[in-house]
Amino acid sequence: MSISKLVLTMKQGSWWIELPMQPSSIRSGRSPTLRWLSSFNPARFTSIHRDSQSSISSVSVRHRPHLVNVSFSHNSPAFLGEKYVITIEVMNVDDRELDIIADIMMQPSEIEAAVSSISYDQETWSNLIKGMSFGVLAPGISVIKTLYLKSSGAVGDRVVDISVQSRNVAAVPVLIASPVSPKSPALIADTGETLRTLVVPTVEPITASFNVSYCRSTKPQLGLADLSTYDEGYWDESDGGEATITAVWTCIGPHDIKVESLKLVKESGYQGMSLATSVESALRSEKCLMNLFPDLECMRSLGDDVPTAAKLHVPIPMRLIIRNRRHYRSANIVVQVEFDASDGFVLAGLRSGRIPVLLPGGEEILTWNLIPIDCGFAKIPKIRVTDRRASVGIQPGSSPEGQQETEVELVKVVDIRRDSRSEGNKIVPGVDRGFASTDVHVLVLS
Repeated sequence: MSISKLVLTMKQGSWWIELPMQPSSIRSGRSPTLRWLSSFNPARFTSIHRDSQSSISSVSVRHRPHLVNVSFSHNSPAFLGEKYVITIEVMNVDDRELDIIADIMMQPSEIEAAVSSISYDQETWSNLIKGMSFGVLAPGISVIKTLYLKSSGAVGDRVVDISVQSRNVAAVPVLIASPVSPKSPALIADTGETLRTLVVPTVEPITASFNVSYCRSTKPQLGLADLSTYDEGYWDESDGGEATITAVWTCIGPHDIKVESLKLVKESGYQGMSLATSVESALRSEKCLMNLFPDLECMRSLGDDVPTAAKLHVPIPMRLIIRNRRHYRSANIVVQVEFDASDGFVLAGLRSGRIPVLLPGGEEILTWNLIPIDCGFAKIPKIRVTDRRASVGIQPGSSPEGQQETEVELVKVVDIRRDSRSEGNKIVPGVDRGFASTDVHVLVLS
């Protein structure tokens, strides 16, 4: 009788353990050396080491992992709106042929309004690419795949998780079905998984900052009886003011950016229009001048024609423009020059007086000559402008005979040489914030 197969079967809970045994003869009086079978094809054995005081032997069975190298190549950071290139290289550094596939998932972002997508092979996914095949890789062979990441909405880090799954494609031995053990695919599947995480910081390609400076218009004002003011499309250049807008574009990333075009969209309306711009020329430091209609104070006077430097004993002109911006009443203007000998000038012109009544929209120009008598920084004499009118609501007989109560409104004098104000100085457009006349100085040279 011959024994062709001998299997020792043990049951522990839900586990069935089958130990194939090799029939052998012990007629020689010596039992064979016992060994653990560590590999079926080719056959490899592991010696059994027992304790001298125990007849029990144990062995640890571990799955040999697949040796797969996964690397990324990309130029960080990514720009918003850019089709960001990410290359994935998978290399088989094992001694077995491996079938490689990969799953790529975009992690949800905690940044509000951040939107991302990944593209591969002309297809786009919002969160997951499943089953990207790298093919069967022989030992030492690598394959490169290219992904495209597109981010929009908000800056911040984008996180990409990649799972590279490998399977041994070597021939699997045909196992004879056991009458007691069920079929299990896990017993014959030799698979492995390599996990990687890629963090891609995302920044704005270009940041823009703007600064707006405002100044008043000094162009002459047309009277109410001028018929040209009724023409269609008439633009009052003396009203409102001018705003100079300065824009600074900055590339904050480490990569160069080529600007293909830059266009200024002009939106002219009844409150403003674009006067001049050089943004269509070569890119450099550019400025755009706009004419605005802010809500300026009704009564104001503009100082003008005072040079920043003068020569000793040579007269220089000083001009004061007074305009009545009100459309419903006249103005009774009184001008007073508070002259002091310590100011360093000799004044030729009106010291104190009342100018003719200014009708709504009217304008009056006063001129003085200043003769500097001292060198250095000389202070311009103070000019005080007031609007005087009878008080409203006075009952007849409530005031003494021959006397009439008046209201005095102080009008601020503005030096237009220093009239430009920017938003950085927290000057609100439409509010008269001119310097006082005591702040106006002229440098007198010998």
